[in-house]
Amino acid sequence: DRNPCGSSSGSAVAVAARLAPLAIGTETDGSIVCPAGANGVVGIKPTHGLASGGGIVPIAPSQDTAGPFARTARDAALLLAAISDGAADGVPVESPPGLAGVRLGVFRGYGADAQVDAAYADALAQLRAAGAELVEPIELPFAGVREAEFELLLYEFREYLGRYLADVEHGPRSLDELIEFNEAHAAEELAHFGQEWLIAAREHGGLDEAGYAAARERTAQFRGGLARVFAEQRLDAIVAPANGRAWRTDPENGDRFGIGSATIAAVSGNPSVVVPMALASELPLGLAFIGRPRDDARLVEIAGAFESARGPFPEPRFLATVAD
Repeated sequence: DRNPCGSSSGSAVAVAARLAPLAIGTETDGSIVCPAGANGVVGIKPTHGLASGGGIVPIAPSQDTAGPFARTARDAALLLAAISDGAADGVPVESPPGLAGVRLGVFRGYGADAQVDAAYADALAQLRAAGAELVEPIELPFAGVREAEFELLLYEFREYLGRYLADVEHGPRSLDELIEFNEAHAAEELAHFGQEWLIAAREHGGLDEAGYAAARERTAQFRGGLARVFAEQRLDAIVAPANGRAWRTDPENGDRFGIGSATIAAVSGNPSVVVPMALASELPLGLAFIGRPRDDARLVEIAGAFESARGPFPEPRFLATVAD
């Protein structure tokens, strides 16, 4: 009765439930890292472009990526190496080195939740005890970036979904035909949700419009600002909670995101690795490590070192429900 968080949650659930040792998810903003955290598994959102986008139904190719789910950082790293372009060669397959001398920027702008705060404080203490140097506060240039990201997604969704559908052998061949199909089969396709984002995308113009250029410029500014934070603070990674407790599934009112840090890596294209952090009233919380572009192997080492410092994570109990 709880939401597993994100459009790739089925892949994370399969690994969490021991139905598969490895799985692939796809992310535009949060659809790997949030299911990993909510289901108590490791997820890697690699550097944008590290894994091929071939065969992935597009939302926004400037952010879309595939990435692995696994029970451990080592297993996820092996799958990342298998699907990457070779830049992930050298991902650790043995015991990771310690955290001595590693500088981690502590991000606090993830939202407000007492259980997450307590688990995060414990995780930071574990990182510090393992030798990491924690740097805080760090400020990130978020002003206007979420609005710009959403505009970018709508422009790119309109363009690239249309291209994708044009090559589909059966079914709707354009965004207009897809919307018409959903309307004609509303009892099946729109029983629990609408298609407002499809309609909003259709109403946007092409990629040559000024609105798209402005959104691209703002997200580029965010990438530049994030790079400056890494350089000025001499950071090896940024650390933040990945998710809050899985919320109750509510078809009437929809999702209830409250805690998250996925936008940092999603908009920047930087890699992010989520490792189980703790259970909060039986529900998993994940810790996200966000690194520099193309530094995926080093980021997996850091995440694996936290995994070792944390110790074994509880096995799933397959409870029918938990109290609020």
